[in-house]
Amino acid sequence: MRNCLVLILIIIGFNATTQSINDLPLQLKNDTIQFAFAGHTYGRLTASVHPCPSLYNGLDTLNHLGLDFTIFLGDIIKHQEQIQVELLKKNVLSKLKHPVFNAIGNHDLSHHETPNQSTINYTFYRKHFTSKTWFHFGNQNNRFIILDSEIDSLQIIGEQKAFLIHLIDSLTQAKSLPLNWFIFTHKELPFYKGNWSTEIIPLLQATNGNIYHLSGDCEQLSPLCYHYIDSTNQVHYIQAHLQDVKDDGFIHTTILPSGEVTFDFVPLNYNDFNQIEIPFEKPIGFEGHAQLLKEKKTNHKAPTVFSKKKLLLIL
Repeated sequence: MRNCLVLILIIIGFNATTQSINDLPLQLKNDTIQFAFAGHTYGRLTASVHPCPSLYNGLDTLNHLGLDFTIFLGDIIKHQEQIQVELLKKNVLSKLKHPVFNAIGNHDLSHHETPNQSTINYTFYRKHFTSKTWFHFGNQNNRFIILDSEIDSLQIIGEQKAFLIHLIDSLTQAKSLPLNWFIFTHKELPFYKGNWSTEIIPLLQATNGNIYHLSGDCEQLSPLCYHYIDSTNQVHYIQAHLQDVKDDGFIHTTILPSGEVTFDFVPLNYNDFNQIEIPFEKPIGFEGHAQLLKEKKTNHKAPTVFSKKKLLLIL
């Protein structure tokens, strides 16, 4: 019994403090959870060494929401440069009042503005941000898993796959499988030729939990955000990123104690959702991604849409 209790404490009470990139502790209770997420927070690839202006403008908004944590979905800097790290920490991370985590992106790992596999360098990132680039935390009903989509060329293999298998086996043994799995990556893994759909999703499906894959890369044809449901595998894919434009925003997620999950779009540059010109309620998976989905022959249905909930914003 004592060994079982220790196992449960290790799994359920995992301390993600050391993986927070702003050094704030995470405290999750078995109550309502709120978090926000978006990727590509450096904004647009310009000569500026500052993060995206929309992010600066929206810091008070993010603090006002009463979030338990925020997830940056990679590309928090344009490339590895000391001044960029210092400005991010001073002007963004130090001002957010809750822990911030990052699903590492390709720009976070390179000293070049146009990163590729040959320019990847983990030493700089681990020195300035976190030592681990995949980890998990959660409470009784929800498990949050940050993965590294860059380390193995857009595949989840080797140590990272072993980490997932061990986590699922441990939760199963402790009879603590969650209602909801939230997987955070930089890249939109189902759009690449890897093992995401053939090996990783089946591991999670076997637990009978709800699966949400949240990503934040800025592909050439990506809309600012989209949400589609792969009805074959019952996976929600949600993507959000910043582009240094007036319609930038984060996705605000609320998880009720019952396990029900809702998503709202939070604009960073407006005090009213209705001012935004981008048609967020258009069937998601539109434009470039509609074609990608068609080519992949993914069986998907019209998704739920982000609500036009008016929020009290401090701008």
